[in-house]
Amino acid sequence: MFLAAEELVELTHAKRRDTQIRALRMMGIEFKLRPNGTPAVLCSHIEKVFGGVQTEKPAALPERWEPNWAALEEYQSSRTGKKKKR
Repeated sequence: MFLAAEELVELTHAKRRDTQIRALRMMGIEFKLRPNGTPAVLCSHIEKVFGGVQTEKPAALPERWEPNWAALEEYQSSRTGKKKKR
């Protein structure tokens, strides 16, 4: 559930609590302080931050995508003041 003390040292490359906390903040890793002052980091958060676990499915792209040509023509005509014939 939480990173072990050895894993925290490996992640931050630091043994001192204050240096570990600074490293975690710089990496954008969320943590809570235990009563003894050591940082507690969830393993699941580490996996999420470093891309080990995909939390959401990527949005499916439509099979065929095409611009809204009518909107583009309308925009172009509003800028030039001319209407395009079809």
